[in-house]
This record gives sequence, C-alpha cells and structure tokens, in this order.
Amino acid sequence: MKNSTTKPADITHPVVTLDTSLGVISMELYADVVPNTVNNFLSYSHAGLYEGTIFHRVIAKFVIQAGGYLRTSSGYTAVPTADPIALESNAGLSNLRGTVAMARTSVPDSATSQFYINVVDNAAGLDYKNAAEPGYAVFGKVISGLNVVDKIRNVKVSNTIPVTDVIVTSARSTQFFNGKRADFSITLNTDDSFSVTALAGQSAPQSLKFIDRIEFTDRSVSLGSAYAGIHDTQDLILLAKVSGSSLVGRAGNDWLIGKEGADTLSGSSGNDTLDGGAGVDMLEGGKGNDLYIIDAPDDVIRESPGGGVDTVRIAATAISGFTEYSLPAHFEHLVLSEDDRLTGFRTLSGNSQANSITGNSADNLIDGKGGKDTLTGGGGSDTFCLSVMPVAAKHVLSITDFNPAQDHIALSVAAYPAFAGSTMISPARFIASTKPVARSPNENLLYDTDSGKLFVDADGSGKKAPMLVATLTGLPELSASDFVIIG
Repeated sequence: MKNSTTKPADITHPVVTLDTSLGVISMELYADVVPNTVNNFLSYSHAGLYEGTIFHRVIAKFVIQAGGYLRTSSGYTAVPTADPIALESNAGLSNLRGTVAMARTSVPDSATSQFYINVVDNAAGLDYKNAAEPGYAVFGKVISGLNVVDKIRNVKVSNTIPVTDVIVTSARSTQFFNGKRADFSITLNTDDSFSVTALAGQSAPQSLKFIDRIEFTDRSVSLGSAYAGIHDTQDLILLAKVSGSSLVGRAGNDWLIGKEGADTLSGSSGNDTLDGGAGVDMLEGGKGNDLYIIDAPDDVIRESPGGGVDTVRIAATAISGFTEYSLPAHFEHLVLSEDDRLTGFRTLSGNSQANSITGNSADNLIDGKGGKDTLTGGGGSDTFCLSVMPVAAKHVLSITDFNPAQDHIALSVAAYPAFAGSTMISPARFIASTKPVARSPNENLLYDTDSGKLFVDADGSGKKAPMLVATLTGLPELSASDFVIIG
C-alpha cells in the first residue's frame, strides 16, 4: 500500500481514494473539524455506495460533482441515501481549488451522498457568510490526483453532463493514526479486506483494543496491557486472527472484521462496520448508523428499536447458492453488491419499516413488505412486488428505475383480491392518462402519466376511492403488459 501524504502531528485524518475511469484521486478528510460530515461521507464509502457512480455535473470553471447517480445497463439510477445531515459550513474551511465539499439543495440541512470538488477558488460564492447565506460545507481536500480532477473538468459535456461517463469504480478508505507510541495506516480494500502498514520507524499501533494480535504487511505485533488506557470514544479497528473470535467495539466508529468460523461482533455505540467473514456469524451493531456486511445466508444480525439508521450489504464474497435475503426488523437499508459472483441473486425483501432496497444488474425480485419503501432494481430484468396493501400514504412504494422494456410490477392477490383469477392484467383493466378516472367496474389499475403515480381501484367506477400504491420515478410509459399477478 502506498501512502500519498503525510498528516499533521497528533491529528487523525481519514483518506479516501477514488479510482475513476480517468485516474486516481486521493482526498484527505477533516474529521477533527467537521466530524459529522466526514462520518456521513465515510458511511457511504464503506457501504460501497459510491462504486459505479458517475460525475454527473461538470462545470470547467466551477466544480465537478459526483455521488448521486449510478450508471446501469438501463440508464441511471439514484444512489440510496440515509437521512440528510446538519450543515457544518461555519467551521473555518473555505471552498478553494482542490477542496471537497457536500452538495445540497436550497435547504441548508439537506446534504446526503452527493459531493463536489472545487476546480477553481469558489470561496466568494460558496463559503459561509451568515445564517441567511450559510454556504456549503467543506470537509476535505485533494492530496493526490489534482491532475485527474483537471482531466474531468475538461471533458466534453452536454448540459453539464459528460458525454462519456466518468465513473467512480471504487472508493477506498485509509485511516491514519498518530500518537506517542506509533503511527500506522489501515486501508479498506475493494474486497472488504484490510491492508495494515506501519509508517517508517514506528512500531505497534496505539489505537487498538480488545485484540490479541494484528498482522502488519512486514511483521506481526502482539498487543498487551499497555494499551488498556485508550479512551472509550477512540475509534477501533479490530481484526480477528483466529476462527470463532469475539470482538467488542467501544463508543467510537469501529470496524470489526471476523475470520472463518462462527465469530461474534458487537459494535456498541457509534457508526460501526461489522463484517463476520466466512462462517455463521453473530453481528450486533448497537446504537449508531451501522453497516453490516453479510457473507453467508445464516449470518445472524440484530438491532434494537431506535438503534440508528442501519444498512445491510450482501457482499460480493457471498457463498454460491445464496439467492434470497429478507431484511430483519429494525434495519432500514438493504444493498446487493455489484459483482459477477452475485448474478444468480433473486429475491430481496424488506420489513415493515420504511426501507430502501437496491439490487444489482442481475434479475432481482424486490419486495418492500410494507412500509414507505424505496426500491431500486439496479439493472437486469427486475420485478417490483406489491405484496402489502398500503395503509394511507405511509405504505406507498417508490420505484426509482423502472424500465418498461424489461421490468415488471407484480401485484399480490392476497393484497389486491380484485385481480384474482388471472396471471396478467388485461388492457381493458388498465388506464394510463393524465388524472385517470375509472369509467367501468373493471377498470382497476390507474396510472397518472403526469405524476408517475399508480393507483388500484378495487371497484372501478364504484363508490370506493382509488388507492395510491406506488410512485415511479422518471415517468416511464406503462402498459398492461408491464404487470403480473402473483398468488
């Protein structure tokens, strides 16, 4: 592993390296100045949600912007996002050339996944001025690859969108640690493994606890009682070196990595990443916004009510034959990794909460199972299942990337008995128009072409009002052939 920069003494600065189709960009993140913004960015990076995204906004004398959209075989789809974060723009950091900042809407506290790199000095227009003009939150700077930034800023665009996609193929995190005893770095690789390197002239890391041994690239170091005084809020990286390990985090943002065998990983509080590795593992994140990386169908994951906004990612290393997954209670997001080894994956199901579920380029069946869910197929011939009748607006689905050429919407007879007795929707029962209205008892499926809203009308022109069941992003042109009926 190569270190691309030196860091200031006694400061912990994560580094994220973006591998793009035009080269490599490394960014140092100011976790000590804007911790919430950096933690938010790292949560998307660690979850693999930046992989496959594009630079979707390029203005040669302003910024290059990314983190919002994935390139799929059928077009573009939005990155699934967690709740917006509070704006940290009044922290003394300025939008100068080469700095990295969070994009947002006109609402100050609205940033989620999108970020931009300033290609010129933009302090006058983008920095914090006052409460009425809060500006945009800088959270890092480019420390290597500014020439790649300039390549991107100079690509040919159409309405600020590059004519040829500039793709982020991976986002790799490196954490630098500094203290009285040691300096070292740990990098999260694209295959979810870690590379650990001690910097020149240094020895054992001070920032590890509850671990017997850590293996460096050039030597091994045993940790002893000298490290017992680390503060509870110190971030930990715990790597199991034997099967059946039990790793316990603290109150910081911990990375807990198991080995083969039945490992037990407990994150405690903080925004933790838990990866049990091979074997049947027990993962419990505790409070905070945690990421669970699932490698096997029998992994047991557990969260308590109110334990944060938690993400489950099914790893590319998942075993052969692992073809379906249901999101347990108290988890919010489910993501299927994009990898050739997961092309056989089929069924992703949510829970009764408001979930976001994202597939990959395989043919996925996605079922929110109730709740105000956001479903993204990710490419392939996907089926979006409506298996629970909505209870007012709180159960309405959002389908973000429906492609009429290959996708389907499945209506469950158990939830929508009006469609019993058939496997398809006849054209006579489907209306697609502006503000559609059923004109006969048999016109039961209504699609508003202006809003993308899909309604089920159980008795057609009868007294019952149509029920909103889903909203389709992008206003795709639907027909009766896009629907199937399932038992």
